[in-house]
Amino acid sequence: MLRNAESTLESRQDDDDSNSKGDLSLMMEQEADADAPINERKANGQGNASQPEALATAESMDAKQQMQNRLYKSEMNKAAGKFNLKPKNGLKYLTEKGYLPKEPKEEMLKGICKFLKGTPALSATAIGEFLGGDAELSREALSYYIDDLDFTSKDLGFVDALKLLLQGFRIPGEGQQVDRFMEKFGEKLSRDRPEEFGNAEGVYLLAYATLML
Repeated sequence: MLRNAESTLESRQDDDDSNSKGDLSLMMEQEADADAPINERKANGQGNASQPEALATAESMDAKQQMQNRLYKSEMNKAAGKFNLKPKNGLKYLTEKGYLPKEPKEEMLKGICKFLKGTPALSATAIGEFLGGDAELSREALSYYIDDLDFTSKDLGFVDALKLLLQGFRIPGEGQQVDRFMEKFGEKLSRDRPEEFGNAEGVYLLAYATLML
């Protein structure tokens, strides 16, 4: 009987150990399941105490950028008003405000053309008068302006290319100024489309005659 009692006691202890291990394993699984959403939130950036700060910083940067954009637009409009009255004064204003570099010359011409093509408040007549002027800066700006145009598309015919040139300004009526514009146009079109418009002088004469009609 004593042996039977000992055997029964050992069997119960084994069962208790097995049940304890099972309970411990179940508790560990439950804890892991409970931690899973937390880990997922951390991975997704949720529950991070610094997130509101990051959001506030992003909003502050957006507001700053919007303010800078409004200031830039305001300055361009002021420069345009001066340019429309007298081109030289408009460019001077841009230089004084730091929007137009004096050197190197290439950067200055690039800045002028960006201003002429990207400022809606500018008068098409004022742009044409400036580009068609006799001053060295006007001649250089005209060359840069036309060289910056793209006539390489095969779908762009002669008339369409001419329209593309003229959509940004109004050419002055003086024959010498028209001649200057069309000469540069012929050179550019012949470079971009040598197979179709390889004769720059021929393009120039045709363009000049077209405008004089």
